[in-house]
Amino acid sequence: MKKIVNLQNDWPEKEIALQQLLLDEENIRLDLENKTQDAVIADLFVNEDAMQLLISIHKNGLFPDEIPVVIKNDGKYIVIDGNRRVVALKAMYTPGIAPKQFENRINKLMAGFEPIERIKVVVAPGREEADKYLAAKHTKNTRKPWSALRRAYFYYAQKEGGTNIETLIERYGNKEIPKYIRMYEMQRIATSLSGISDHVRQSVSSKNFEISTLERLYSDKYVQGKLGISFDPVTGQVAAPRNKAFDEVFSKIVTDVVDGRITSRKEIKDPRDREIYINSVVSSPIPKTPKAGAEKFTPKKIVTTGRKFLIPNTIISTLDSAAIDRVIEELQTVNYRKFPNLSADAMRSLLEAVLKKYFDRIGNSVPKKKGARYIFLQDALSHAKHHFSAEGNNEMRQIIERIEANKEFLEMINHNPSIFSTPDETRDTWDIMQELFIYVFEDTKRRRKKP
Repeated sequence: MKKIVNLQNDWPEKEIALQQLLLDEENIRLDLENKTQDAVIADLFVNEDAMQLLISIHKNGLFPDEIPVVIKNDGKYIVIDGNRRVVALKAMYTPGIAPKQFENRINKLMAGFEPIERIKVVVAPGREEADKYLAAKHTKNTRKPWSALRRAYFYYAQKEGGTNIETLIERYGNKEIPKYIRMYEMQRIATSLSGISDHVRQSVSSKNFEISTLERLYSDKYVQGKLGISFDPVTGQVAAPRNKAFDEVFSKIVTDVVDGRITSRKEIKDPRDREIYINSVVSSPIPKTPKAGAEKFTPKKIVTTGRKFLIPNTIISTLDSAAIDRVIEELQTVNYRKFPNLSADAMRSLLEAVLKKYFDRIGNSVPKKKGARYIFLQDALSHAKHHFSAEGNNEMRQIIERIEANKEFLEMINHNPSIFSTPDETRDTWDIMQELFIYVFEDTKRRRKKP
């Protein structure tokens, strides 16, 4: 008779001092030789929300079911699963390891608190076995290489931590680092624009933003001349006009990119195409002064308070479902402050329908549990979390996890006669979900356009 593998017995649990744990430098999904602990720490704080996890542990404690998986290599313990949690604990113990912009906040949080010094870990036999565990846990290969924009965030996190760009180039031997610095700063400028809608701002602010079309434009010398932008030949840092004319023109370009009116494969594929497009957008010369670096362009936040309607009119489904379209239209017209429970109920139904339809459309349908007649919301959420984990899309995975944490409340509104939703609870729940809906609709549109 075959035995079912029981990793709880096969992999021993051990209590280890935080100082003995090393973060997994293979977590940096780049083909680099000189990966360092400092680089991993900076990336986890700046790009993977380690600070939010630190605040949660400080407030709620370390839960017993959150045990990191490690391997032992040359007498050292390397964290394979649970790097964010471990770096948060390490920073609570030694705030100075965190990037400068987080250090003071951690010191204030920890004033009067004794940090955790030792934690339980599970010791895997080796990296190969640990990677198999991760692959099984997340359904596919979890070591998918980072996107270009995600790489840009990695390098820029170290720049913001105090490492100059020349040192980064020398450290990693990567002559493309200026390209990634340029990419990050152009995205930052895009998020600072006054002339884009909330929908466009949310899309372009995401680490998952498909930047290749915008990159093809701003890399064109003719386009640079028309926009009045320039790039440092050594560091890649951007200088751009800070005036109304530039804001209006670049807003139009960013909106066209987000809405799919231009793509790098068609409308602006060739130099002549880009020349025709930029001339159609720039009707009169943009004043070249005053010019400023990207750090002077402050990203704008979306204001969501005081609104009557739950879903903005800019949210438009691309899933070709009349039922989904109708629910969205209703939630765009119903005053959720007057009808918070009706809105919350419809929102829960919309979430389930959109996830099921989306995964059907991309050929990765949500499976039924064995013996089940129906697919439930939790089935769809679990499938989504595994899908986004496998894709390396941590932003969407984290949103799914936040929705899961809030799902019980949505279910209770349906089934418990003593539970009701307030307007603020309904609004906050939608605000957690909104980025997921935007991503799903935009990803569906992108896939449809692929040849």
